[in-house]
Amino acid sequence: MIEKISLKQFAILSFMNIIGTSIIFIPTVAANFGKQDAWIIVLIATVIGFFVISLYSVLSLKSNGKSFFELLNRTCGKWFGSIIIIIFISYIFLNIIANLWTISQFIAAQILVGTPSGVIIFIILFTTVIAVRSGLEVITRTMEVFFPFIVLSLVLLCVFVLPEIKAENIFPVFQTDKSKLFIGGISILSFTFLELVILLGVMDQVNHTEKIKKYFLIGTLSGSLIIMIVTLLCIMVLGVDATSDYTYPIYVLGQKINIATIIQRIEGIAAFIWFFTNFFKICTSYYVLLRGMQHVLKMKDYKVWTIPVAYLIFSGAYNGYRNAYFDFDHTTYVPITIIAGVILPILILLATIIKKNNGQSNKT
Repeated sequence: MIEKISLKQFAILSFMNIIGTSIIFIPTVAANFGKQDAWIIVLIATVIGFFVISLYSVLSLKSNGKSFFELLNRTCGKWFGSIIIIIFISYIFLNIIANLWTISQFIAAQILVGTPSGVIIFIILFTTVIAVRSGLEVITRTMEVFFPFIVLSLVLLCVFVLPEIKAENIFPVFQTDKSKLFIGGISILSFTFLELVILLGVMDQVNHTEKIKKYFLIGTLSGSLIIMIVTLLCIMVLGVDATSDYTYPIYVLGQKINIATIIQRIEGIAAFIWFFTNFFKICTSYYVLLRGMQHVLKMKDYKVWTIPVAYLIFSGAYNGYRNAYFDFDHTTYVPITIIAGVILPILILLATIIKKNNGQSNKT
């Protein structure tokens, strides 16, 4: 029996997936491209992201209650469809490794200083395996439990840092080269909205799919708005140069909080936000990866592969990614994400429309 989740749970799932990873790196990436106009870059990415989400929603409706992987086989044929699925799950595999590596490096460098990253990766991956084996419904219900605390933490972080704001840091506005704003917007789009292509693998498990676009937009646009606010606060509190230089600017933002010498250095809030949003993002991606493998390999139960695949992910996160992260993420990963998140969905949608029109013409 296929597990089902509500529209509200899907909105929270979308929110977690767009916040995870992005919220801690986007301010730095945006500041490198747009300087004091960094928040405008996030706004550009959000506007383009609206159309990306609309594309994914249309694809979901085209599946008529079937899974995304079944849609691929039905539209592209058994063999070619399977090739596309393998490309898709390979991208998800790469995405999981990247997210797992980044969160392990953050914890090892900022929280559990001196702890081997391999130990952190193992603990997170072990917990992820338990979550994925429990199913999507359990994952989304757990998200519902943590969601209010994450939102509260975001609000507290933004409110407590207000006394440290220096408004002059965002001026002059619109002085950055427009081409850099556009390129930066595409880069940020790749790390936020385009990664949500992974959610196509669970959209068939959402109740009342005819309303999915509305809740998809609610989750993603609210998450993008928070990223834009955090980016703006980083620029106004830390300044352009510091935001560009720090690897984890939102964490430093928490360190700047000082209210009457009583409430200060509560960077743990930022760590809490990022850890749990990124963890749920990894869980979701892992679940979709296994569903794709289940479809290609014609397995009855995806749970059989949870532990073997975990070994591969651990090896990739610990050995294969750590020395090439910056260059890979800023050169290779963006075009890969554009292919997986834009080009493939558009081609699949066109193939679906063409096949439908051919079927109607044959009937007449």
